Amino acid sequence: MAATWRELLPHFFGMLVVYAILVIGVYYAFGIQDFWVSLAIAISIALVYPSLARRLDIAPEAWQRE
Repeated sequence: MAATWRELLPHFFGMLVVYAILVIGVYYAFGIQDFWVSLAIAISIALVYPSLARRLDIAPEAWQRE
């Protein structure tokens, strides 16, 4: 189980960084600082990032589909 977390941790950190960049970008580009916008960005990243990681063949074993 610890090995799974070691594989997933860099991806979770990457998702957090992408989230922060997008939220800050939306704020500076449009001046929007709203909970619902932040939630929509978070859900979008949670849905898109694993698929993108699988497509780029950098996904951890826990995200691989057989």
